[in-house]
Amino acid sequence: MRKTSFLATLLFLFLCTALSMAQSVRSGSLQVSCGEKEMIQVEVDGPMYFRESVSGDIIFSGLLPGNYRLKISLNSGRGRVNVLVDEKIRITSGERLSFYRQRNGRFSVRNEIDRNSILLCPEYNPGPGRTPVPRRGPELINDRDFNNLILGMKKASFDDNKLDLLKASLGYNLFHTGQMMQIMKLFSFDDNRLECARLLVPWAYDPVNLYQLGDAFSFISTKDKYYQFLKTNR
Repeated sequence: MRKTSFLATLLFLFLCTALSMAQSVRSGSLQVSCGEKEMIQVEVDGPMYFRESVSGDIIFSGLLPGNYRLKISLNSGRGRVNVLVDEKIRITSGERLSFYRQRNGRFSVRNEIDRNSILLCPEYNPGPGRTPVPRRGPELINDRDFNNLILGMKKASFDDNKLDLLKASLGYNLFHTGQMMQIMKLFSFDDNRLECARLLVPWAYDPVNLYQLGDAFSFISTKDKYYQFLKTNR
Protein backbone atom coordinates (compact mmCIF):
# COMPACT_ATOMS: atom_id res chain seq x y z
CA MET A 1 0.00 0.00 0.00
CA ARG A 2 2.79 2.38 0.92
CA LYS A 3 4.62 1.61 -2.32
CA THR A 4 1.49 2.32 -4.37
CA SER A 5 0.93 5.60 -2.52
CA PHE A 6 4.54 6.62 -3.05
CA LEU A 7 4.37 5.93 -6.80
CA ALA A 8 1.12 7.84 -7.07
CA THR A 9 2.73 10.84 -5.36
CA LEU A 10 5.70 10.73 -7.74
CA LEU A 11 3.37 10.56 -10.74
CA PHE A 12 1.38 13.53 -9.44
CA LEU A 13 4.52 15.63 -8.96
CA PHE A 14 5.78 14.69 -12.43
CA LEU A 15 2.50 15.71 -14.06
CA CYS A 16 2.46 19.02 -12.16
CA THR A 17 6.02 19.77 -13.28
CA ALA A 18 5.29 18.85 -16.88
CA LEU A 19 2.16 21.01 -16.91
CA SER A 20 4.06 23.97 -15.45
CA MET A 21 6.82 23.64 -18.05
CA ALA A 22 4.26 23.42 -20.84
CA GLN A 23 2.50 26.58 -19.73
CA SER A 24 5.50 28.78 -19.03
CA VAL A 25 8.39 30.03 -21.14
CA ARG A 26 11.48 32.13 -20.66
CA SER A 27 11.73 35.52 -22.30
CA GLY A 28 14.17 36.48 -25.01
CA SER A 29 15.89 39.79 -25.72
CA LEU A 30 17.35 41.98 -28.46
CA GLN A 31 20.54 44.07 -28.23
CA VAL A 32 21.69 46.69 -30.73
CA SER A 33 25.27 47.98 -30.30
CA CYS A 34 26.52 51.01 -32.25
CA GLY A 35 29.08 53.77 -31.85
CA GLU A 36 28.21 55.98 -28.89
CA LYS A 37 28.58 59.16 -31.00
CA GLU A 38 26.11 57.99 -33.64
CA MET A 39 22.47 59.06 -33.55
CA ILE A 40 20.89 55.64 -33.87
CA GLN A 41 17.15 55.04 -33.74
CA VAL A 42 15.82 51.53 -33.17
CA GLU A 43 12.20 50.54 -33.81
CA VAL A 44 10.77 47.15 -32.93
CA ASP A 45 7.27 46.14 -33.96
CA GLY A 46 5.83 43.03 -32.33
CA PRO A 47 4.61 41.53 -29.01
CA MET A 48 6.66 43.82 -26.75
CA TYR A 49 7.33 43.36 -23.05
CA PHE A 50 9.69 46.11 -21.86
CA ARG A 51 12.89 47.86 -22.91
CA GLU A 52 15.93 49.63 -21.46
CA SER A 53 19.07 51.50 -22.53
CA VAL A 54 22.45 50.63 -21.02
CA SER A 55 25.71 52.50 -21.69
CA GLY A 56 25.09 53.23 -25.37
CA ASP A 57 23.58 49.82 -26.14
CA ILE A 58 19.86 49.61 -26.80
CA ILE A 59 18.40 46.52 -25.16
CA PHE A 60 14.87 45.19 -25.45
CA SER A 61 14.53 42.83 -22.48
CA GLY A 62 11.90 40.31 -21.49
CA LEU A 63 10.54 39.92 -25.02
CA LEU A 64 7.80 37.44 -25.74
CA PRO A 65 9.22 34.74 -28.06
CA GLY A 66 7.95 35.31 -31.59
CA ASN A 67 8.40 37.31 -34.80
CA TYR A 68 9.28 41.01 -34.83
CA ARG A 69 10.14 43.66 -37.39
CA LEU A 70 13.39 45.48 -36.62
CA LYS A 71 14.32 48.85 -38.12
CA ILE A 72 17.64 50.53 -37.34
CA SER A 73 18.17 54.05 -38.73
CA LEU A 74 21.09 56.49 -38.63
CA ASN A 75 20.41 60.21 -38.33
CA SER A 76 23.07 61.76 -40.55
CA GLY A 77 22.10 65.33 -39.70
CA ARG A 78 20.08 68.02 -41.50
CA GLY A 79 17.04 65.77 -41.45
CA ARG A 80 18.71 62.96 -43.41
CA VAL A 81 17.89 59.47 -42.18
CA ASN A 82 19.73 56.42 -43.49
CA VAL A 83 17.99 53.06 -42.88
CA LEU A 84 20.66 50.49 -41.96
CA VAL A 85 18.44 47.51 -41.11
CA ASP A 86 14.81 46.83 -41.99
CA GLU A 87 13.94 43.15 -41.70
CA LYS A 88 11.93 40.54 -39.84
CA ILE A 89 13.63 38.80 -36.92
CA ARG A 90 12.68 35.99 -34.58
CA ILE A 91 13.16 36.14 -30.81
CA THR A 92 13.55 32.75 -29.14
CA SER A 93 13.10 31.68 -25.53
CA GLY A 94 16.12 32.18 -23.27
CA GLU A 95 18.29 33.72 -26.00
CA ARG A 96 19.53 37.21 -26.89
CA LEU A 97 19.69 38.28 -30.53
CA SER A 98 22.58 40.75 -30.81
CA PHE A 99 23.25 43.21 -33.65
CA TYR A 100 26.79 44.71 -33.69
CA ARG A 101 27.83 47.58 -36.00
CA GLN A 102 31.08 46.79 -37.78
CA ARG A 103 33.65 49.30 -39.01
CA ASN A 104 32.41 48.92 -42.57
CA GLY A 105 28.96 50.04 -41.41
CA ARG A 106 27.32 46.64 -41.74
CA PHE A 107 25.79 44.72 -38.86
CA SER A 108 26.86 41.30 -37.69
CA VAL A 109 24.27 39.18 -35.90
CA ARG A 110 24.68 36.42 -33.37
CA ASN A 111 22.62 34.53 -30.83
CA GLU A 112 23.76 34.40 -27.21
CA ILE A 113 22.40 33.04 -23.96
CA ASP A 114 20.15 35.62 -22.29
CA ARG A 115 21.43 35.53 -18.71
CA ASN A 116 18.77 38.00 -17.58
CA SER A 117 15.82 36.16 -19.10
CA ILE A 118 12.74 35.94 -16.93
CA LEU A 119 10.05 33.31 -16.62
CA LEU A 120 6.98 34.75 -18.31
CA CYS A 121 3.60 34.08 -16.72
CA PRO A 122 1.67 31.19 -18.31
CA GLU A 123 -1.23 33.30 -19.59
CA TYR A 124 1.10 35.08 -22.03
CA ASN A 125 0.31 32.24 -24.48
CA PRO A 126 -3.01 33.12 -26.10
CA GLY A 127 -3.32 29.85 -28.03
CA PRO A 128 -3.35 29.15 -31.78
CA GLY A 129 -4.74 31.84 -34.05
CA ARG A 130 -4.79 34.60 -31.44
CA THR A 131 -2.56 37.65 -31.06
CA PRO A 132 -0.45 37.94 -27.88
CA VAL A 133 -1.43 40.82 -25.60
CA PRO A 134 1.45 43.24 -24.82
CA ARG A 135 2.40 42.97 -21.16
CA ARG A 136 3.88 45.61 -18.88
CA GLY A 137 7.28 45.14 -17.35
CA PRO A 138 8.17 45.37 -13.66
CA GLU A 139 7.58 48.72 -11.93
CA LEU A 140 9.29 50.42 -8.99
CA ILE A 141 8.47 48.59 -5.77
CA ASN A 142 6.06 50.46 -3.49
CA ASP A 143 6.99 51.42 0.08
CA ARG A 144 4.73 48.81 1.70
CA ASP A 145 6.14 45.88 -0.25
CA PHE A 146 9.70 47.11 0.23
CA ASN A 147 9.24 47.49 3.99
CA ASN A 148 7.73 43.99 4.17
CA LEU A 149 10.74 42.60 2.29
CA ILE A 150 13.17 44.34 4.65
CA LEU A 151 11.25 43.10 7.70
CA GLY A 152 11.22 39.54 6.41
CA MET A 153 14.95 39.57 5.69
CA LYS A 154 15.71 40.98 9.15
CA LYS A 155 13.82 38.06 10.69
CA ALA A 156 15.95 35.55 8.75
CA SER A 157 18.61 33.99 10.96
CA PHE A 158 21.44 33.57 8.45
CA ASP A 159 22.69 35.24 5.28
CA ASP A 160 21.79 32.16 3.22
CA ASN A 161 18.19 32.43 4.38
CA LYS A 162 18.15 36.12 3.46
CA LEU A 163 19.45 35.32 -0.03
CA ASP A 164 16.77 32.67 -0.50
CA LEU A 165 14.08 35.17 0.50
CA LEU A 166 15.51 37.81 -1.83
CA LYS A 167 15.64 35.36 -4.77
CA ALA A 168 12.00 34.43 -4.19
CA SER A 169 10.95 38.10 -4.27
CA LEU A 170 12.75 39.15 -7.47
CA GLY A 171 11.15 39.41 -10.88
CA TYR A 172 8.12 41.46 -9.88
CA ASN A 173 9.55 44.91 -9.08
CA LEU A 174 12.40 47.32 -9.74
CA PHE A 175 14.53 48.88 -6.98
CA HIS A 176 16.15 52.28 -6.47
CA THR A 177 19.90 52.12 -5.82
CA GLY A 178 19.23 53.44 -2.30
CA GLN A 179 16.84 50.56 -1.65
CA MET A 180 19.43 48.11 -2.94
CA MET A 181 21.95 49.58 -0.52
CA GLN A 182 19.55 48.99 2.40
CA ILE A 183 19.11 45.37 1.35
CA MET A 184 22.84 44.77 0.97
CA LYS A 185 23.58 46.15 4.45
CA LEU A 186 21.40 43.41 5.95
CA PHE A 187 24.14 40.89 5.13
CA SER A 188 27.03 40.26 7.49
CA PHE A 189 29.77 39.32 5.03
CA ASP A 190 31.15 40.92 1.89
CA ASP A 191 30.82 37.77 -0.22
CA ASN A 192 27.11 37.61 0.54
CA ARG A 193 26.72 41.34 -0.16
CA LEU A 194 28.36 40.73 -3.54
CA GLU A 195 25.96 37.89 -4.31
CA CYS A 196 23.09 40.14 -3.24
CA ALA A 197 24.29 42.89 -5.59
CA ARG A 198 24.56 40.45 -8.50
CA LEU A 199 20.94 39.43 -7.93
CA LEU A 200 19.68 43.01 -7.68
CA VAL A 201 21.55 44.69 -10.54
CA PRO A 202 19.24 43.42 -13.34
CA TRP A 203 16.29 44.97 -11.47
CA ALA A 204 17.73 48.47 -11.06
CA TYR A 205 15.30 51.35 -11.56
CA ASP A 206 18.20 53.80 -11.96
CA PRO A 207 21.09 51.75 -13.43
CA VAL A 208 23.19 54.89 -13.93
CA ASN A 209 23.70 54.98 -10.14
CA LEU A 210 24.70 51.33 -9.65
CA TYR A 211 28.32 52.29 -9.07
CA GLN A 212 27.23 53.69 -5.67
CA LEU A 213 26.65 50.16 -4.38
CA GLY A 214 30.43 49.79 -4.16
CA ASP A 215 30.28 51.74 -0.88
CA ALA A 216 28.44 48.82 0.75
CA PHE A 217 31.55 46.62 0.74
CA SER A 218 34.09 46.51 3.55
CA PHE A 219 37.04 45.35 1.46
CA ILE A 220 38.53 46.93 -1.64
CA SER A 221 38.99 43.51 -3.25
CA THR A 222 35.23 42.82 -3.06
CA LYS A 223 34.46 46.29 -4.38
CA ASP A 224 36.76 45.60 -7.36
CA LYS A 225 34.91 42.33 -8.02
CA TYR A 226 31.62 44.21 -8.02
CA TYR A 227 32.87 46.86 -10.46
CA GLN A 228 34.19 44.12 -12.73
CA PHE A 229 30.76 42.49 -12.61
CA LEU A 230 29.15 45.79 -13.62
CA LYS A 231 31.63 46.19 -16.46
CA THR A 232 30.85 42.77 -17.94
CA ASN A 233 27.09 42.87 -17.24
CA ARG A 234 26.04 46.30 -18.46
